[in-house]
Amino acid sequence: MGTALGILLSKAGHEIVSAFDIDAGAREAFSKVLSTNVAGRLDDSLVGPDVILISVPDGAIEDVSRGISCCRGLKEEVFVGHTSGALSSESLHHVKAKGCATFSMHPIQTFSNLESAVKAIPQSYFGIEGDPEALKLVEKIVTSIGGKPLLMNPDFKPLYHAALCVASNFLVTLLDMAVKLCQGAGIEKERALEVMLPLIETTISNFEQSGTNALTGPIERGDADTLKRQLKGIGILEPAMMPAYLALARATVSVAQEKGSITEDQARLLLKTFESVDKQSLRE
Repeated sequence: MGTALGILLSKAGHEIVSAFDIDAGAREAFSKVLSTNVAGRLDDSLVGPDVILISVPDGAIEDVSRGISCCRGLKEEVFVGHTSGALSSESLHHVKAKGCATFSMHPIQTFSNLESAVKAIPQSYFGIEGDPEALKLVEKIVTSIGGKPLLMNPDFKPLYHAALCVASNFLVTLLDMAVKLCQGAGIEKERALEVMLPLIETTISNFEQSGTNALTGPIERGDADTLKRQLKGIGILEPAMMPAYLALARATVSVAQEKGSITEDQARLLLKTFESVDKQSLRE
């Protein structure tokens, strides 16, 4: 993410004064795509910048903030931010204590490689929050690379990040589950994905247009008999998937009720069906 942002910021006319990484390979990779000073010491990377952007794993942010706060070259008027989705700018309290305005700017996007990151970021929203004096600058930075700033309440960032994990990380798990169920039904893996992609794309399109009204299927129809047959098949061929399937099925009952497509009695019958499967699993 850090390298992708560096490329986009440079293209937008911002000067990348320097960069730092503890890993020599990462420093070399960064220097290949951006002609800038890539320092081997943190202190050496703080000469000249007006903005310091920390793009490291969440668990390292406070350590980096502490390290920056101890550097002789740190200026009070420097803005310091990070790109974490789960942590707020409060995790930069070490540099804030040194008089720096702090912020976070998190691209709401998934990155599998550098090329896809550079391509995807300009069309993405950024969750931003921080000191008032930093936010105007952050909005300009985000919009300069084609992003869309979304002002966040820092107290709710963990919930915000959980939502994004459901939308992206759990979606991958869900699709993998669907592929494996197809394999259990005798459809080859590559063929299974090919068969389901039109369904997936249409579902996303329908949800974009009408939200939970896009829900279809046996739960939306209150069809307990079909669900019993599904559950029996999963129990025989893919029993390890049963807990995840039941959790999703129960959540889908709530969606169907919210949509108004099933009655309270139908919902109760469906939940009773799932409960009986749970009890049987415990006995086994």
